Amino acid sequence: MVSIPGDDGSLGRFEFVAACEALLSDAPGCASVSDLHELFDILDPQCTGHVSLEEFSRLLEAYRQVPKAVDGHSAAVRLLEEQRGLPPSPSVRGGGGLVLSPLAGLRAWMLQHGWIFHDLEALLGDPRAELDWNDFAGRLLTRVRTPWLTRQGVAEIFAQLQVRASGSLPGQMQPVVRVPDLVQALLGSEDFALEAARRVLRVVAREAGHREQDVGKLCLAADTRRVGSLNLKQLSSVLLALCPGMLAEADVGLIFWRFSGSGGFSYEQLQAALKEEQNAAAEHLLLRGMPELISKAAEFQAAAKVHDAARSGSLSATQLSAALSQLNLFAQGDRAELENFVALLAPACKRSAANFDYATLVPGGVWKGPSVEEAVRRVCGDPEEPPPPNKPAKRHLLAILYYKTAEASKKLGLSRQRAFEGLDRGNKGFLTAEDLRAAVLQVVGGDETLTLKELGLPPATRLNFPDFEKRLNFDFTVLGKHIDQVFGDQAVIPESDFVSRLYQLAGIDRATSQTWIQLMYPEGLPEEGLSRGACDIFLATTPSAASVVAEGAQIVRPGPDLRAELLKDAEVAGTAGRLPSWVASSRARSLLKSRMSEKDAEQMLQLISKASAKYPPPTPEDVIAGVTPGKADADPPLRSETLLVCTERAKAVEHVLEVSIKSVEGFSKASEVFLRYFCHGTACVADVPVAEGVDFQATHVFGLTAVDGLEQLFEHREHAVTIQAWIAVAKHELRRPLSVAVLPAAELRDFLRAAFPPKPRPEAVLGSQKKWTLSFEVRTVEPKAKKPPAEAVEGSLELVVHYRRRPAEVHRSPLPWNSSFAGRLVVCRPGVATVSGTDPEEAPSGLMREVKPAPPPPGSVIFQVKLQSLLLQAEALRGLAARCLQGQVLPAPGSAGGLATKAPQLFARLCLFPGKPKMQVAGCCGWVESPLKPVPETLLLPASAAGASKGPDAEVRFDFAWSSPALEPALAVEALQDGHCTFEVWIRHPAADLRLSETQCPLQGLLEALSPEETNELRLRTLQPCKLELSGSLEREGKPLAQLKALVELQLPNGPGMLSWLVEKKKPKDPEPPMRADYHLQLKEVILSGDFVAHLANEEDLGAFGAGGRSEEWSPRAHRAGLLPRAKSKELPLFYLEMEQGSSTFRSAPLRGAFDGFRWIRIACPEDTALPLPGRLVVNGGPEGEETRKRDAQLLRGDAHRVDLKLVQIGSTSQVAAQAEIQLPIGWYVEGVPAIHFGGHLWATLRHVSPERPWSSVVGRALMRLEAMRPRGGAPRLWRRVPLAPAAIFLPLYKDWLPTKVPSELPAGPNKWPLEDAVRLVAGEELWKRLMAAEARRNALPSGAFQALLRQAAEQLPGTPLWATPASPQGDSAEGRMRVLQEDLAFLSATIAPMMADAEMLLPYRQLLLWMSLRALARWVLPVAEGLLECLSRLDGEERGRRVAAPREASGAVSLGAFQSVLQAELARAGLADLPAALWQLITDRPEWQAGGPHFDYLLFLWDLQAACGESVRLQGRDGVPRGPALALPRWAEETASMGTLALTIHEALHLPQITGHLPPNAFVSYAWRCEKGLSLPLVAGSKDSLGSTKAQ
Repeated sequence: MVSIPGDDGSLGRFEFVAACEALLSDAPGCASVSDLHELFDILDPQCTGHVSLEEFSRLLEAYRQVPKAVDGHSAAVRLLEEQRGLPPSPSVRGGGGLVLSPLAGLRAWMLQHGWIFHDLEALLGDPRAELDWNDFAGRLLTRVRTPWLTRQGVAEIFAQLQVRASGSLPGQMQPVVRVPDLVQALLGSEDFALEAARRVLRVVAREAGHREQDVGKLCLAADTRRVGSLNLKQLSSVLLALCPGMLAEADVGLIFWRFSGSGGFSYEQLQAALKEEQNAAAEHLLLRGMPELISKAAEFQAAAKVHDAARSGSLSATQLSAALSQLNLFAQGDRAELENFVALLAPACKRSAANFDYATLVPGGVWKGPSVEEAVRRVCGDPEEPPPPNKPAKRHLLAILYYKTAEASKKLGLSRQRAFEGLDRGNKGFLTAEDLRAAVLQVVGGDETLTLKELGLPPATRLNFPDFEKRLNFDFTVLGKHIDQVFGDQAVIPESDFVSRLYQLAGIDRATSQTWIQLMYPEGLPEEGLSRGACDIFLATTPSAASVVAEGAQIVRPGPDLRAELLKDAEVAGTAGRLPSWVASSRARSLLKSRMSEKDAEQMLQLISKASAKYPPPTPEDVIAGVTPGKADADPPLRSETLLVCTERAKAVEHVLEVSIKSVEGFSKASEVFLRYFCHGTACVADVPVAEGVDFQATHVFGLTAVDGLEQLFEHREHAVTIQAWIAVAKHELRRPLSVAVLPAAELRDFLRAAFPPKPRPEAVLGSQKKWTLSFEVRTVEPKAKKPPAEAVEGSLELVVHYRRRPAEVHRSPLPWNSSFAGRLVVCRPGVATVSGTDPEEAPSGLMREVKPAPPPPGSVIFQVKLQSLLLQAEALRGLAARCLQGQVLPAPGSAGGLATKAPQLFARLCLFPGKPKMQVAGCCGWVESPLKPVPETLLLPASAAGASKGPDAEVRFDFAWSSPALEPALAVEALQDGHCTFEVWIRHPAADLRLSETQCPLQGLLEALSPEETNELRLRTLQPCKLELSGSLEREGKPLAQLKALVELQLPNGPGMLSWLVEKKKPKDPEPPMRADYHLQLKEVILSGDFVAHLANEEDLGAFGAGGRSEEWSPRAHRAGLLPRAKSKELPLFYLEMEQGSSTFRSAPLRGAFDGFRWIRIACPEDTALPLPGRLVVNGGPEGEETRKRDAQLLRGDAHRVDLKLVQIGSTSQVAAQAEIQLPIGWYVEGVPAIHFGGHLWATLRHVSPERPWSSVVGRALMRLEAMRPRGGAPRLWRRVPLAPAAIFLPLYKDWLPTKVPSELPAGPNKWPLEDAVRLVAGEELWKRLMAAEARRNALPSGAFQALLRQAAEQLPGTPLWATPASPQGDSAEGRMRVLQEDLAFLSATIAPMMADAEMLLPYRQLLLWMSLRALARWVLPVAEGLLECLSRLDGEERGRRVAAPREASGAVSLGAFQSVLQAELARAGLADLPAALWQLITDRPEWQAGGPHFDYLLFLWDLQAACGESVRLQGRDGVPRGPALALPRWAEETASMGTLALTIHEALHLPQITGHLPPNAFVSYAWRCEKGLSLPLVAGSKDSLGSTKAQ
């Protein structure tokens, strides 16, 4: 019996009916099936679909069928099995035999047609529907036909499942069938359930593949507690989000049942089954497509070459799909199958999907790729390979956690209670399974996929302190002492014997013994038991049982001689025979890695760097080994001797410096004196109180090489030892550093040099000693501070220094240098002490006189705020920290600048009830600062050094608590009504403190916790202690920065009190309206084919309108021949324009076009030819939720942004001459739109279809200006009118522009800008990376940074196509690149001045790079535009005549291959180099130039190039006056002129002489001129040459 899983301890409807039928089998006719269903309804009055086992047990006892039903479910199943003796439902047999029952027939039909329960529920209308007989039979029989299901069979199912309708009146029987009952009846067959689960699995596998989702990771994300299994609700959330609208509850239940076992639902088994299903689908597709592809290798090569416009031998994913679509690999022509096959072909052939190398795959039309079997093996894996082993259990990690915790607590001197509290998150008093898992990740290591199941922890684990303390018992000496008695003469004993004997012999409890066993056998205890040899090895290798090895010792393996390597570097530097004093950090890293592991090398490198920083920096005369000429090392150099001491430990020498303070005199008027001691070269200070007898001794051990001297450490230092006097002049006064005594470094250096003379003396063994008497000098006191009396701050001390040397122990690491302090009441801590006394702490550690605070008054209230943790977003904080610390030099420890942290530190500030004067007077307001916490090191490294582009988030625990003074309860309750707590996060480094972000947390929830009932009524209530958890999201520049967690607690030190209050809840805010934009679409110009207009007027050619001879005569060559137009006989037809979008329409006034002289008619549109589209929704412009997702799905369909454009000819009967469907951008970066409110230009292709011409013909173009504005104005616009730019280059309209948003649910398919790859190729990979790294916001960076990066790239990066010219195709000259860049920047500064002039203004740099790429393309094309246009116009008519049986009309488009051939021929004819491959790729990929299929729109191509250079000229004619600024003469044209030729294009209305004679107005006229000095009209701006002597020819 299989049913959808429900609550434990209950029976479903059909389980209940079947059990009752089994019980009544010996009394036929006692009750019908409908009676049993009614009995079920009586026992289930709430319609839950289940009857508890207690009810069923009482029913069995009443009928006395069994003595007592302890387990009703087992009893029912047992009776069913006894009654049936056969499988639950018969199988389907063909051609007679066993007759199908109706339910079995319905099951068989569903399996044959691949239906799942979602399809069945869709057929029946609703998952919870109740269907009467007509509806039930009608719906089923419309799809399920005979012989699977007959009307009689439906009647049987209805009679078996019918129940009374839920809405029927009492006593009224209205039979219906509930859809859940039918589903549960179908699930009565386990065979069917297995097959149905397999089909549901297929649906999930297909959707996971299409959406590129890892189901295992999704399940792991849903398993928030990391239990290792999911419940039904969690699985439903995963599957329904992965397959929205595709699965029913029963389908999800089948998956849950199929992969559930004794340990619950296993999503690892689900992931394995999905992988197997996806492999089967991939194998099926490869077996169908690969044989066809191999047999059609020659056809594939030909198709690939057609789409390979750049002739690179590689295809993009789109080009590969287009090439394969021509081969008809799949009979049905299924596009989805082809796309899936393309995705599998790349890994099958071991090629990149984005850059598929077909040239080596099919050389010469012969297949050289893998065979079908090899392709299947590469994609799906080898079927003969054994399955991967099961994921090993990780129970031993808990034992390692306990062991490391015990060792660390012993090492740090912490109690086990303190260790327990450290693991107890939230101070609960016990450890949960989640606490232990988090501790394992922090202490032992691992990833977030570690589950409680792998650790062997039940989710309900509760570990109190006594049990925890037992698990920290790792005294292995007990085991070593009794090991002989435990094992006796046995080599192997069972686990039970080991545990019991240890308990009897040494009192070791079971938990401790099992922890030891897990350490001995991390992979699990063998079946035979515990081995004596394993115990001996464990005792010998465990540090706490074996001899102690020095901590921090690295294993140094044999390798190259570091000293010899450094001498080689010195020889290269020209100082042969002398060891260099310093070595580059990169060189030291490589040398260390050759002698030890990488991890040890990095640790050792840090120690060497810290020790080297104590020495004076290298001088310009010093030689630094390993420095690469011309390349600076990012890290400072290291001392060579310090580096050598780490690898030459046998030659290391320990220099021991012992400093003692024998006596202190003076300070007679001081109330309290503490001395703070610090020695240069160390990292610790020591505090000691001045008493009658001072007992203080400091021992410093410096590990150096045999030839190194300790005196060099104190070179260029003023002070060697610093002793501050922290003095409290009066009682209860804070101690301040008022005087200081120093040991000069020069005196200590002289003592160290004289300590070991060259001749043998006893001092070489005993060491040397010297005594100094140091006087305290009064330091400068702040001007506002009261000057202390001299007797309180003056004094002296006697200092004794003993110095000796000793050989270093080999097992002990010479670094770091260690310091130890001895004496009475001596406290040491990390830090430095300076002469200026600017230390971070107000007073040294030691005994502080604390004044007992006065008790709080009766009835008072105290607020306590606990700042718990800060979860930092690694990606955002890493970039922010890098910008904050850029260029900051941290002062060395001990310098006059005071305490210098080695890394920036974080601290938080909080303010309770800011802005409330009453609370401020009460002492509750004001900012409180937390202690400093270091920024995690991973956040200070770049992403590449951190190990991933997105490093893991880091958590900083503050554990800081602040308590307010005692407050009056009425005042506190009043403040809680609308009060809040403000938190700020700061970063501190030596240069300044920077506030990162702030957040506010309301505190009214604390008042609501005090008032659980009737909060809106003024009542006398009991004021009791309560807590409120606070959390706030911190953001900066619109990006999430951190998540803060805190706890605020209301404390009553004198117990509960009584007070009247009510909670004044704020009215809920109205839901935020979705963001909108007002679209304004203005039609600028329409261009129509002249031959098409003649066809509309029923004329043979354009001559009927006075345009001259046949259409073939209209070409540049015909113009030069002086062909005269015929006399005008007719006017051009009248047209009007219609634009429509939904209810918004526009119709223009009648318009008449004009000839431009090149077979095209131009219709200029008035300024009011516009269609306003107000209130258009913006992608993801509302709050998160279902409504926003629905709106986004509707926007992605494009219905609200689709405009219909019609050109209607006016006549006796108006007719549509041409029409276009315009899809406006919805505001998404995939469309090339950078901002939510944007503007730009669009071209629409006009097509004509009519009964006499039943084909779609391109007859013209329409130019439009589009603006998406803010609905209510808002900030001033950047420009009054959108500047002229190439088509589909959209610019922001406002200075404070917001970037586009990503839809709440991404559609299937590639979601990136189509031109991204092409623009990236033109700009160059290095420049692209630099721009992305400098992004201040997605796809945007400041104008100043953009221009600076372009200039750097032009100077440093040769071979960038962005600045290539025909004279220098490779861009080898840096000077030439800079000239081209300056021209581009000057042009952009003139065209989009508001954006370029402000250095802080954010620019959409990708759109500007596309603009500059088009200008780069124009440098090649515009000089040959005239010849190119002539050839393409002639070819256009010839191609159209061959394509359709129509007159030779120009469409403005030719095939892409023909365009490439013509352009290459024209470039060769002009003597110009061929285009770079990146520019060919741009021509191929730009969608605005694709005129459908493989055709290329050369009209829009030329217009874009002219618009990219700042022109708005007519596409064909040369007799018009340009409306835009002129294109300055390029620099490369000047270089061409020096070779004897100069190509000039007139872009402005020059003062040309009047043409006389009887020439027609559209005749071609050429001009000749020469340059003369002194004329007033300049030839080029800024030049001294002038244009003169112009005459017509």
